Amino acid sequence: MTRQSFLRYSKQYFQRFGPGTGLFFVYLIIGRIELIIHPIAAFATLLWLPAGIALAALVVYGYRLWPAIVLAAFAVYFSAGVGFLASLGIALESTLEVLAGVYFLRRYVGFKPTLLRLRDNTGLIAVALVAPMISAAIGVASLWLG
Repeated sequence: MTRQSFLRYSKQYFQRFGPGTGLFFVYLIIGRIELIIHPIAAFATLLWLPAGIALAALVVYGYRLWPAIVLAAFAVYFSAGVGFLASLGIALESTLEVLAGVYFLRRYVGFKPTLLRLRDNTGLIAVALVAPMISAAIGVASLWLG
């Protein structure tokens, strides 16, 4: 393998897996720090910053990053001592929250990340108010069942 083909392969690999890997580690680190610093209970916080980070990443890079959210959310909660099934349920609800938010922004708002239009800003506020309700309902059920 020549140096030039190695560099071309490395660039393609990074473009394909770099954003997902970066999102995974940022979500994992911020999630663990938040559970340590601001816990309301052992597994809950008042604000969940990784959800906003994941929403921004999916708006910019697209839906293809959803597996990174599932894996990172599972890792955050499982490493915090939540059981396997409950961690899986919370990971799925965290991902569903972000996917629903991005879908709403793209489908109904026609969201543009520049935030120059009033429509983009009000859509983002609406997602910030409604999407956590989805997450809370499924998350509580997951903890109760798991």
